[in-house]
Amino acid sequence: MDGALIPFHRVLWLSGFPNRALEVAREAICEAEASSKPVNICFSCLYTAPVFLWCGELGAAHDVLEKLMTHPNWHALPSLHATAFALQGELVICQGESERGLALLRFALTMMRADRQTIQLARASCALAEGLAAAGQLNEALSVINNAIVETEAGTETSQFPELLRVQADILVSVPLTDEARAEAVIMRALEEARRQCALAWELRTTMTLARLRVKQNRGQEGRELVSSVYARFTEGFETRDLKAAGQLLQSLG
Repeated sequence: MDGALIPFHRVLWLSGFPNRALEVAREAICEAEASSKPVNICFSCLYTAPVFLWCGELGAAHDVLEKLMTHPNWHALPSLHATAFALQGELVICQGESERGLALLRFALTMMRADRQTIQLARASCALAEGLAAAGQLNEALSVINNAIVETEAGTETSQFPELLRVQADILVSVPLTDEARAEAVIMRALEEARRQCALAWELRTTMTLARLRVKQNRGQEGRELVSSVYARFTEGFETRDLKAAGQLLQSLG
């Protein structure tokens, strides 16, 4: 397996090329299977699952996680288990099984911290916080994301940092008595981090959160213009999850 394909497909998604990211993810899986090496197959399944989830390809995410967790060598690779459980939790929440997904994410995060696995810790924290917020548990969601931001600022894995800030802002916007100044400050920091990383995908998500805040401020047209300016920079992937959401938001804002 060409090990460069795994980070490459992630870079493609972050840079605003979700269709190409999906193509490279599938290529990585095919190459791993052609190698017939169990470790290659398991790694390709584990590390392509996130892009399938980001793109809303839930069937593909289910298939690669199923392939990973039923592989004969699964039990011999305990270092992969916590990340796999976290991704499975994220998937089942997307499929509407909130309670089961939250339980899996809590379990996975406990395992990650016990084993000092930090690479996917931020992503799992985002998924747990968003799942809690969707279930109406806003205080716990805010606590989870605040802790994750502190951990990330103290660590070295910062690629997910713009998304951590965006999730924090999204929860702040969702609370009944929104502290608009604080929410806006977090959003602006998230945008700055996304742009510093040249991560168009994070930038789109963050502008959608900013648009939600602008609607609460009766500045919906301004919010629409912000999302539209980022959306216009994409050239593909308009059927993937975030771009569909952005298109629907633009339509709703007229």
